[in-house]
Amino acid sequence: MIDRSLTDAGKEKIVRYIGDIYQRSRKRMDIYTFQNCIRENQKTYNCDQGLVHLIDRTLADCTADTRCIIRRHYLENNDPDWFLSYFARSTFYRLRKLAVQEFIRCLDI
Repeated sequence: MIDRSLTDAGKEKIVRYIGDIYQRSRKRMDIYTFQNCIRENQKTYNCDQGLVHLIDRTLADCTADTRCIIRRHYLENNDPDWFLSYFARSTFYRLRKLAVQEFIRCLDI
């Protein structure tokens, strides 16, 4: 379990790191699938698949706002202003803090 004394910035760093690992795993899985070389890289593919499943399953346990924020802000990282069509800027920052806390709690780390 993550130490309760960890700051909000520290928790966000953890979620950002998890997002980076998630993106790398998804990319590697896509490359192995495209190149049809899953069998040759079965161990790495299985580890990546397990991580992606864990994160996706954790998101399924979260609220809709948390799922949206974690997926769009940390796991996909497309447009930095993606949230403006969903939330006011101040609302997004408040919800992002809550989303990070909920996501870490649901990961049970």
